[in-house]
Amino acid sequence: MSRRAALRLMLERRSGRVAAWLLSRPIGAGLPSPLRSLLLGSRVHRAVGANDDATALADLHTLAERHGRHELVHRLLFRRGFRPKDPASQRRLLWGVAGHQVFHDSHRSYALISLSYRSLKDGDSSQAALLIPRIEAMAAALENDPATLSCPLGNRRNRAKLLISSYATLVHLHLLVRDGDAVARIGARALALAERMDYEQLPADVAYRLTTNLARSLGIAQLDAWRRQDDEGQRRALVALEALRLETLNPRHGGSGAQENHRRFVAGLLESYATGSGEQGSSPGLRPRLEPIQPERILNVATAELNERLAEFLSC
Repeated sequence: MSRRAALRLMLERRSGRVAAWLLSRPIGAGLPSPLRSLLLGSRVHRAVGANDDATALADLHTLAERHGRHELVHRLLFRRGFRPKDPASQRRLLWGVAGHQVFHDSHRSYALISLSYRSLKDGDSSQAALLIPRIEAMAAALENDPATLSCPLGNRRNRAKLLISSYATLVHLHLLVRDGDAVARIGARALALAERMDYEQLPADVAYRLTTNLARSLGIAQLDAWRRQDDEGQRRALVALEALRLETLNPRHGGSGAQENHRRFVAGLLESYATGSGEQGSSPGLRPRLEPIQPERILNVATAELNERLAEFLSC
């Protein structure tokens, strides 16, 4: 964040009450555009803190449409502490972002994903059922775009990363609504994608950050093959996971600023499903375990309900 942006953020956080007062007066409409933009941002901060999702959404819309400002929507999506504390207010605000064309496509997509994780934490299968067709349509569009796997954009706007985030999200949503066949199909789609991926075509930061969600989705492919006693399916999943582990060791990821240890996660997940994996170099002798260790490690949201649903999936 630039020094100027940091200063504006500090001012916006501290002047919410004054901003709300000025903008509600006749003088508010005639203020210079830079000052009005600042005041609108301040009112967004105040509205979010007060669980006033209607005001927050209206001002975010105005900031995007009239001032070209999208950073507060970005903050809402990727800084959970910036969201309303009331879950109902949070859901309404995220649905509003997802449904407005004025916001960036990537922001609208991640609003759906954020809503999905809210549903998972709440155990809200009704909302999950509403989200599934939207995220399925988004994933299908990304799969059918030949440019997805060579997208040059950065982390939050990269289409390949969004596709893989969609897979991981759909795995959880389908588990929540007890659709085991759909869970298995996501694993198969992720495996088919992994088998044709060239990680070098993606920016280094993106290729590294997507490894955990891709590993989770490939884990579903492995678990599905294991429960069906499909030896070839297990082998393919393990080969894809091993290729992913080797990608995390690529020297170009040495300077990654990612907070999560993707290398450790992918290596650990592979060990849960295979014997013969190692921390360095290739491991051509991978063999499926007779029974996977801690299959729930694939879950981003490990609620008791989702753990139960995963156990049901594995026992079918």
